[in-house]
Amino acid sequence: MRPDFRLWRPSGGLAWHWRAWRAARRYRPFRLSIESWLTEWSPPGQRLILVGPSAGWTLPSAWLLGFREICALDLDPLARWLFALNHPRCRELTWLRGDLVTELPPRLAVWPDAAVLFCNVLGQLALEREDHEAILTALPRLLERHHWASFHDCYTGDVSRDEFEALAPLTLQRRMRADDLKRLGLGGEWRDHGTGQLFPAQHPRAYFPWWIREDKLHWIEAATMAP
Repeated sequence: MRPDFRLWRPSGGLAWHWRAWRAARRYRPFRLSIESWLTEWSPPGQRLILVGPSAGWTLPSAWLLGFREICALDLDPLARWLFALNHPRCRELTWLRGDLVTELPPRLAVWPDAAVLFCNVLGQLALEREDHEAILTALPRLLERHHWASFHDCYTGDVSRDEFEALAPLTLQRRMRADDLKRLGLGGEWRDHGTGQLFPAQHPRAYFPWWIREDKLHWIEAATMAP
């Protein structure tokens, strides 16, 4: 199958890289949250598969360097070059250009001992594929013999950063619900990114507020799974 060379994508591409570069200071609290969460995840083995890492804008170099071999799967033709700029010490990466549906299963077959990290990609899958619900439903079974983790969009809403900048990360033993948002004083309409089937109903999750724009708040869900 011919690789997809689009520089503009519904879920990222040039627009995303430009935004992430310009908003680096505003994104710093979110990056630190992801770094702290990943530091607490210690899957066995020395191989890691990164799914949708893009340029690694929100990934910590020090944590990545703990793995001997890393394979990155991404559709973005700029990802490899920009990732190298953001993580110059992470040189031993194998890059595969393609969709996780076609590239992840054969890579898991080659690396049966690898851990898998989905890098803020699963909540955007609906923008790229019409069959996103079926894919998300099937993922846990595909990964049932692997240590894996994901951080991804859970809810997105139009919220002023000036009014709610004090929002802090939180943990729950279940998925965040609309009443949780109300208790935080967050009213209005919220987009559900459809990632509710990824983890068991009663499973610990972390939630990180991410001001993707000054007037738009993403709640990022993060959780780990073991075989």
